[in-house]
Amino acid sequence: MRSAVVKQGDISKPDNASISCVWLTTGEAAAYLGVTAAVVRKLISQGELTAYQPGRRDLRLKRSDVESYLESVRVKPEESE
Repeated sequence: MRSAVVKQGDISKPDNASISCVWLTTGEAAAYLGVTAAVVRKLISQGELTAYQPGRRDLRLKRSDVESYLESVRVKPEESE
């Protein structure tokens, strides 16, 4: 039986398009945002965050959506005159 030899140049890193998105539970999203899971559920019901329901009770959020929300509520410094 021969073993396959892989040379250093034969392995390429996947580009960003081939990497699957990272899913977070409401608890994980809450920890990421520094709030409670109840606050995350409220943000979902208000339409501030997008959630997906893969099962009957489970909610999942894309990490990129959570990061976008966090950026949207960032306090920007006032421009000096």
